[in-house]
Amino acid sequence: MCFGGSPQAPNIVYQGPSEDDIAANKAQLDAFEAASLRQQEDFASALQVQIDEANTKAEETRQRIESERASSLANIGAQQTSAYAINTKDITPENAKVTKPIKKKKDERKSTLKISTGSVAQKAGTGLNVGV
Repeated sequence: MCFGGSPQAPNIVYQGPSEDDIAANKAQLDAFEAASLRQQEDFASALQVQIDEANTKAEETRQRIESERASSLANIGAQQTSAYAINTKDITPENAKVTKPIKKKKDERKSTLKISTGSVAQKAGTGLNVGV
């Protein structure tokens, strides 16, 4: 009991995007690429401006430091034109303070503490107050 003819394979048709869709996608990609290139160029030029300003400031700082160093070296050279020729005999203050030898303190009290070594036999725990 067969109701029809023999089975047939389905008809498969590949249908991709239309030419209009492909053209629109290509136009979007081209616009994105152009905007990306323009953005990169703007960033590179702004970065180069910052680098140039930093280099200029660094060079100004180097020149300022070098001039300060040169003036500092000149000041040091001017201060050390003569040798130190002063000794202690040249300095004679009127009210010079001098030290005196230390005198041993005389203690009038005599010690009454006597320590006897033989009062307690030496064994473990002798003389210690150790809580158990």
